Amino acid sequence: MKDILRKKHIRVRENLSCSEKKIADRDIFEILKKHSHIVKNKHIMVYVSVSGEVDTHHIISYLLSAGKRVYVPVMEENEIRVSEIKDINELVPGKFDIPEPLVNKRIYADPAILDVVIVPGVCFTPEGYRLGRGGGYYDRFLKRISGNTLVLGICYRAQMENEIPHDEKDVKVHEVISR
Repeated sequence: MKDILRKKHIRVRENLSCSEKKIADRDIFEILKKHSHIVKNKHIMVYVSVSGEVDTHHIISYLLSAGKRVYVPVMEENEIRVSEIKDINELVPGKFDIPEPLVNKRIYADPAILDVVIVPGVCFTPEGYRLGRGGGYYDRFLKRISGNTLVLGICYRAQMENEIPHDEKDVKVHEVISR
């Protein structure tokens, strides 16, 4: 069932027009900019968007210009590690072609310092269940962060589902922002 949903929502995302994505990206960016946890906190981790995901490049640039400490996921030994970045232009394609800092430029951080983590998903439910690409990387990572860290999922409205099959390995996000 998860594979069927995953394929369905990847197609849905691919079929969104450029203008639909652009408007939704802008709306999600505006919501995140004003989100109370983004405004009041300093340590924010954001995924770096690829393959039609909600564009996070503007979000990352904004957070850096607002004086936030920005962290991105880095794939090492099949696990997500946390690396601080100072400039979005320092990112290069890494594992799965997802942009990340060069190995010699990584500034590793303890996930416990993160105030907010913004995660991708192929689809989400209103209750916060998410379906990723199928590797379980984010589920394993989210189990390692502080219980005080707010986890936000962002997606296009067409990526919302009423139900997603889940089990004890799946970690819910606290809030889903979709437009």
